[in-house]
Amino acid sequence: MCANELLKRAKTAADTAFSDALRHYWKKTSTYSCLANEYKEGRDTLNELVWNFVMMLLAFETYYAASGDERVKRCVHAQMQTYYEHSSEAFFLATGCGSNPAHDDAAWTAMGFLLAHRLTGDERALQYARQMIERAYDYWQDGSTANGLWYSYPQDNNGHPQVKSIYCAGLILSEMEYYEKTRGTSQEDAQLHQRTLALYEWVETHLRRDGTRVWDGRRYDDCDALYYCDFVEENGACHPRQCEDTAHIVQCQSWTSLFGNMAMAVINLRLHRLTGREAYLRRGLETANALVRTEFNHAGCFLNDRDAWTNTAFLGFFVREVLPQADPELGRMLLRTADAILKNACFEDGFYSSDWDGCGAWLRDDTCGEHTLWIPANATTMHVLFAAYAALQSGTLEVTENEAALLSERRERRFPAQCAALAWIDAPAAV
Repeated sequence: MCANELLKRAKTAADTAFSDALRHYWKKTSTYSCLANEYKEGRDTLNELVWNFVMMLLAFETYYAASGDERVKRCVHAQMQTYYEHSSEAFFLATGCGSNPAHDDAAWTAMGFLLAHRLTGDERALQYARQMIERAYDYWQDGSTANGLWYSYPQDNNGHPQVKSIYCAGLILSEMEYYEKTRGTSQEDAQLHQRTLALYEWVETHLRRDGTRVWDGRRYDDCDALYYCDFVEENGACHPRQCEDTAHIVQCQSWTSLFGNMAMAVINLRLHRLTGREAYLRRGLETANALVRTEFNHAGCFLNDRDAWTNTAFLGFFVREVLPQADPELGRMLLRTADAILKNACFEDGFYSSDWDGCGAWLRDDTCGEHTLWIPANATTMHVLFAAYAALQSGTLEVTENEAALLSERRERRFPAQCAALAWIDAPAAV
C-alpha cells in the first residue's frame, strides 16, 4: 500500500513537471512547433544550439517510459520536422561552429537524433546521428580517436588550452546504439565502431580511477572507479585536471561529473551486452556503486556537482539499464533526490532550480545564476522527477518504510531577485 501511494505521488510530481515544461518552453506558431530556450518575444529559437533542447527531450523520454503519454512522441516529431523544414544540415551538423562549437554539443545532437529514431522511427534522424558522430571524430580527434578528442579546438589551433574530456561519452554511447541498430545490415559502419572502441579505451586509460597512475612524474593511487572529467595536455603537462585533489567533488566545478560517471556505467554495461565479457559488467557496476560510496552521496541524495545543464543527460539510460543490477541504495538516493527537489528546487510559476539541496550554490554561481530559467537547467532537474516516477513504475525500486513517506510535499518559493527581471511570457501548452 505504501509503495502504491508513493507511486501516485511520484506520478503527480512528474505530471506537474511535464505540464510546466510544455507551458513554459513549447512554442507554437502558424508554421512550426518546437521547444524554445528562454521564451522571449522576438527571440529566434530556430538558431539556438540543438543541445539545449535535447536535454528536455531526454527528460521527456524518461517521462514517456513511465507514463506512456503520447504527447511526448508528438513533441519529438514536431521538433524534428521543425529542424528539417526551417533549419539546415549545415547548421545542425556543423563541427566547431554552428550548433556544435565543441564536441559535447555534437554528442548531445547525436543523442537527440537517436532519441527521435527510438520514439518515432525517424530513419533520417538515424543517418544524421551517424554523420554527426563521424564528423565529430574527424574534427576533434588527436590524430586518431585512440588519442582521445579535443574538447573544443583542434590541436593545431594555437592560443587555446588543450583539453580532452569525458563529455565524449555521449558520442561513444550514440555510436554504440547506432551500431546495435544497424549491425548486419547495409547501414552498418564497422570502421566507425572501431574508432569508437578506440576512443572508449582512451577514456578508460586516461580518465578512469581504478589503480596507480603516474602523471608528469608523480604517482597517484586512484581506486574509487570514478572518472575524471578533463584531461590537460599543454605546455608539456599531461594529466587529468585536478588529479592532485582527488576529493574535490562539490557543487559547481567538480573534478568529476555525475553525468560522466552515469554515462560510463551505461557504456560498460552496453559493451557487456554486445560482447558477453564480464569485465565490462564489473567496471560498469563498480562505477555506479561508487556514486553511493563517495561524495556523490550528498546526505543521501545525488550531488548536482559539475554541470547544472547536463548532469542528468544519461539518467534515463542509467535507470533503465544500470539501476536494476546495481546497489539498491542508488534507487533510494534517486527517490530522496526527487524529494529534495520538491522541497527545495520548485519555484512559483513552474520553474525548477539547479539547487536540489536548497543551499543556493548554483544560484550564486556566476555561470548559472543568470540562466536559472534556461531550458537545460530546468530539464536537468525535471529529469530527476521523471526518473523517480519511471523507476517506481517499472518496479525496479524496493521501497522501505524510510522511503514510503517521500514525495509527499512540494514547497514552492519565489525566484531570486536576479531572475525577476527576465521578460518571460507563457508559451502555449498545446502540442
